[in-house]
Amino acid sequence: MKKNNNPNTICPCCMEEHEIISVRKKENTLFKGRSVSYEAYYTYCKIADEYYANEQQITANDLAIKNAFRKTENLLTTDEIASIRHKYIITQSDLCTLLGWGGKTITRYEGHQVQDRAHDRILKKLDQDPEWFISLLKESKESFNDETFQKYLQNATAILDSFSSKSAERKAYARGLADGRAERKKLEKRIQTLEAELKKAQSKIAML
Repeated sequence: MKKNNNPNTICPCCMEEHEIISVRKKENTLFKGRSVSYEAYYTYCKIADEYYANEQQITANDLAIKNAFRKTENLLTTDEIASIRHKYIITQSDLCTLLGWGGKTITRYEGHQVQDRAHDRILKKLDQDPEWFISLLKESKESFNDETFQKYLQNATAILDSFSSKSAERKAYARGLADGRAERKKLEKRIQTLEAELKKAQSKIAML
Protein backbone atom coordinates (compact mmCIF):
# COMPACT_ATOMS: atom_id res chain seq x y z
CA MET A 1 0.00 0.00 0.00
CA LYS A 2 1.27 3.46 -0.93
CA LYS A 3 0.17 6.69 0.75
CA ASN A 4 0.25 10.35 -0.23
CA ASN A 5 -0.61 13.06 2.28
CA ASN A 6 -2.62 16.05 1.09
CA PRO A 7 -3.33 19.42 2.78
CA ASN A 8 -6.14 19.73 5.32
CA THR A 9 -9.60 19.87 3.81
CA ILE A 10 -13.17 18.95 4.72
CA CYS A 11 -13.43 15.17 4.73
CA PRO A 12 -16.69 13.95 3.12
CA CYS A 13 -16.50 10.82 5.25
CA CYS A 14 -16.50 12.42 8.73
CA MET A 15 -17.27 16.03 7.70
CA GLU A 16 -14.28 17.23 9.76
CA GLU A 17 -11.34 19.28 8.52
CA HIS A 18 -8.15 17.23 8.62
CA GLU A 19 -5.31 15.93 6.49
CA ILE A 20 -6.53 13.79 3.60
CA ILE A 21 -4.49 10.69 2.79
CA SER A 22 -4.60 9.25 -0.74
CA VAL A 23 -3.90 5.53 -0.84
CA ARG A 24 -3.03 3.08 -3.63
CA LYS A 25 -3.83 -0.57 -2.99
CA LYS A 26 -3.36 -3.75 -5.00
CA GLU A 27 -6.75 -5.39 -5.48
CA ASN A 28 -8.36 -8.28 -7.35
CA THR A 29 -11.80 -8.40 -8.87
CA LEU A 30 -13.85 -10.25 -11.49
CA PHE A 31 -14.56 -8.57 -14.81
CA LYS A 32 -16.40 -10.40 -17.58
CA GLY A 33 -15.74 -13.64 -15.74
CA ARG A 34 -11.98 -13.10 -15.53
CA SER A 35 -10.00 -12.45 -12.35
CA VAL A 36 -7.91 -9.30 -12.77
CA SER A 37 -5.38 -7.56 -10.53
CA TYR A 38 -5.15 -3.78 -10.55
CA GLU A 39 -3.99 -0.81 -8.49
CA ALA A 40 -6.95 0.95 -6.85
CA TYR A 41 -7.08 4.51 -5.55
CA TYR A 42 -8.81 5.42 -2.30
CA THR A 43 -8.90 8.17 0.30
CA TYR A 44 -8.34 7.30 3.95
CA CYS A 45 -10.15 9.07 6.79
CA LYS A 46 -8.06 8.63 9.93
CA ILE A 47 -10.85 9.89 12.21
CA ALA A 48 -13.43 7.36 10.99
CA ASP A 49 -10.69 4.85 10.16
CA GLU A 50 -12.34 4.17 6.82
CA TYR A 51 -11.33 4.03 3.17
CA TYR A 52 -13.57 5.59 0.56
CA ALA A 53 -13.34 6.55 -3.10
CA ASN A 54 -14.32 9.93 -4.44
CA GLU A 55 -15.83 10.39 -7.90
CA GLN A 56 -12.45 10.84 -9.60
CA GLN A 57 -11.04 7.73 -7.89
CA ILE A 58 -14.09 5.66 -8.82
CA THR A 59 -13.56 6.61 -12.46
CA ALA A 60 -9.83 5.84 -12.28
CA ASN A 61 -10.46 2.49 -10.60
CA ASP A 62 -13.03 1.49 -13.22
CA LEU A 63 -10.54 2.29 -15.99
CA ALA A 64 -7.77 0.40 -14.16
CA ILE A 65 -9.97 -2.71 -13.95
CA LYS A 66 -10.78 -2.59 -17.65
CA ASN A 67 -7.15 -2.02 -18.66
CA ALA A 68 -6.10 -4.94 -16.47
CA PHE A 69 -8.70 -7.06 -18.27
CA ARG A 70 -7.42 -5.84 -21.65
CA LYS A 71 -3.89 -6.94 -20.74
CA THR A 72 -5.16 -10.33 -19.60
CA GLU A 73 -6.94 -10.77 -22.95
CA ASN A 74 -4.01 -9.37 -24.99
CA LEU A 75 -6.07 -6.36 -26.07
CA LEU A 76 -4.74 -2.84 -26.51
CA THR A 77 -5.08 -0.64 -23.42
CA THR A 78 -6.64 2.81 -23.58
CA ASP A 79 -3.18 4.42 -23.59
CA GLU A 80 -1.99 2.15 -26.40
CA ILE A 81 -5.01 3.00 -28.53
CA ALA A 82 -4.43 6.71 -27.92
CA SER A 83 -0.74 6.25 -28.75
CA ILE A 84 -1.59 4.80 -32.18
CA ARG A 85 -3.84 7.76 -32.91
CA HIS A 86 -1.24 10.24 -31.67
CA LYS A 87 1.40 8.63 -33.87
CA TYR A 88 -0.66 9.44 -36.95
CA ILE A 89 -1.67 12.81 -35.44
CA ILE A 90 -5.30 12.14 -36.26
CA THR A 91 -8.40 13.11 -34.28
CA GLN A 92 -10.70 10.55 -32.71
CA SER A 93 -13.59 11.32 -35.06
CA ASP A 94 -11.36 11.38 -38.17
CA LEU A 95 -9.87 8.00 -37.28
CA CYS A 96 -13.42 6.64 -37.00
CA THR A 97 -14.16 8.06 -40.45
CA LEU A 98 -10.99 6.48 -41.84
CA LEU A 99 -11.96 3.07 -40.46
CA GLY A 100 -15.66 3.36 -41.29
CA TRP A 101 -16.68 3.16 -37.63
CA GLY A 102 -19.25 5.15 -35.68
CA GLY A 103 -18.10 8.66 -34.84
CA LYS A 104 -17.66 8.04 -31.08
CA THR A 105 -16.09 4.56 -31.27
CA ILE A 106 -12.47 5.64 -30.66
CA THR A 107 -13.59 8.04 -27.94
CA ARG A 108 -15.24 5.12 -26.14
CA TYR A 109 -12.25 2.81 -26.68
CA GLU A 110 -9.90 5.43 -25.26
CA GLY A 111 -12.26 5.61 -22.30
CA HIS A 112 -14.19 2.94 -20.47
CA GLN A 113 -15.53 0.67 -23.23
CA VAL A 114 -13.48 -2.46 -23.93
CA GLN A 115 -13.07 -2.97 -27.67
CA ASP A 116 -14.02 -6.23 -29.39
CA ARG A 117 -11.30 -8.44 -30.85
CA ALA A 118 -12.11 -7.57 -34.45
CA HIS A 119 -11.61 -3.86 -33.83
CA ASP A 120 -8.54 -4.59 -31.72
CA ARG A 121 -6.92 -6.49 -34.61
CA ILE A 122 -7.66 -3.59 -36.96
CA LEU A 123 -6.04 -1.09 -34.60
CA LYS A 124 -2.96 -3.30 -34.17
CA LYS A 125 -2.63 -3.65 -37.94
CA LEU A 126 -2.95 0.10 -38.34
CA ASP A 127 -0.18 0.57 -35.79
CA GLN A 128 2.20 -1.70 -37.71
CA ASP A 129 1.17 -0.86 -41.28
CA PRO A 130 1.35 2.84 -42.23
CA GLU A 131 0.97 1.84 -45.88
CA TRP A 132 -2.50 0.50 -45.06
CA PHE A 133 -3.29 3.75 -43.24
CA ILE A 134 -2.38 5.65 -46.41
CA SER A 135 -4.55 3.33 -48.51
CA LEU A 136 -7.54 3.85 -46.19
CA LEU A 137 -6.90 7.59 -46.18
CA LYS A 138 -6.96 7.77 -49.98
CA GLU A 139 -10.16 5.72 -50.09
CA SER A 140 -11.86 8.18 -47.75
CA LYS A 141 -10.30 11.34 -49.25
CA GLU A 142 -13.68 12.88 -49.98
CA SER A 143 -14.48 12.85 -46.25
CA PHE A 144 -11.68 15.33 -45.44
CA ASN A 145 -10.88 18.82 -46.60
CA ASP A 146 -7.67 19.09 -48.64
CA GLU A 147 -5.60 20.61 -45.83
CA THR A 148 -6.53 17.85 -43.40
CA PHE A 149 -6.00 15.13 -46.00
CA GLN A 150 -2.53 16.43 -46.89
CA LYS A 151 -1.57 16.71 -43.23
CA TYR A 152 -2.52 13.11 -42.51
CA LEU A 153 -0.91 11.90 -45.75
CA GLN A 154 2.41 13.66 -45.13
CA ASN A 155 2.65 12.37 -41.59
CA ALA A 156 1.75 8.79 -42.55
CA THR A 157 4.26 8.92 -45.42
CA ALA A 158 6.98 10.01 -42.99
CA ILE A 159 6.08 7.08 -40.73
CA LEU A 160 6.17 4.70 -43.71
CA ASP A 161 9.60 6.00 -44.75
CA SER A 162 10.83 5.44 -41.20
CA PHE A 163 9.41 1.90 -41.21
CA SER A 164 11.04 1.18 -44.58
CA SER A 165 14.39 2.47 -43.37
CA LYS A 166 14.26 0.34 -40.23
CA SER A 167 13.15 -2.67 -42.27
CA ALA A 168 16.11 -2.21 -44.62
CA GLU A 169 18.44 -1.97 -41.63
CA ARG A 170 16.98 -5.17 -40.16
CA LYS A 171 17.38 -6.98 -43.48
CA ALA A 172 20.98 -5.80 -43.82
CA TYR A 173 21.67 -6.95 -40.27
CA ALA A 174 20.08 -10.32 -41.01
CA ARG A 175 22.16 -10.67 -44.17
CA GLY A 176 25.26 -9.83 -42.16
CA LEU A 177 24.41 -12.53 -39.64
CA ALA A 178 23.77 -15.04 -42.42
CA ASP A 179 27.05 -14.16 -44.14
CA GLY A 180 28.84 -14.45 -40.82
CA ARG A 181 27.36 -17.88 -40.19
CA ALA A 182 28.33 -19.02 -43.70
CA GLU A 183 31.93 -17.85 -43.21
CA ARG A 184 32.04 -19.58 -39.84
CA LYS A 185 30.91 -22.86 -41.40
CA LYS A 186 33.59 -22.54 -44.11
CA LEU A 187 36.22 -21.90 -41.46
CA GLU A 188 35.05 -24.86 -39.37
CA LYS A 189 35.16 -27.11 -42.43
CA ARG A 190 38.69 -25.87 -43.27
CA ILE A 191 39.84 -26.57 -39.71
CA GLN A 192 38.39 -30.09 -39.90
CA THR A 193 40.25 -30.67 -43.17
CA LEU A 194 43.53 -29.43 -41.70
CA GLU A 195 43.05 -31.61 -38.61
CA ALA A 196 42.47 -34.65 -40.82
CA GLU A 197 45.60 -33.87 -42.86
CA LEU A 198 47.59 -33.42 -39.65
CA LYS A 199 46.48 -36.84 -38.36
CA LYS A 200 47.55 -38.46 -41.66
CA ALA A 201 50.93 -36.79 -41.44
CA GLN A 202 51.38 -37.89 -37.84
CA SER A 203 50.48 -41.48 -38.81
CA LYS A 204 53.08 -41.51 -41.60
CA ILE A 205 55.74 -40.14 -39.23
CA ALA A 206 54.91 -42.84 -36.67
CA MET A 207 55.45 -45.55 -39.33
CA LEU A 208 58.99 -44.37 -40.16
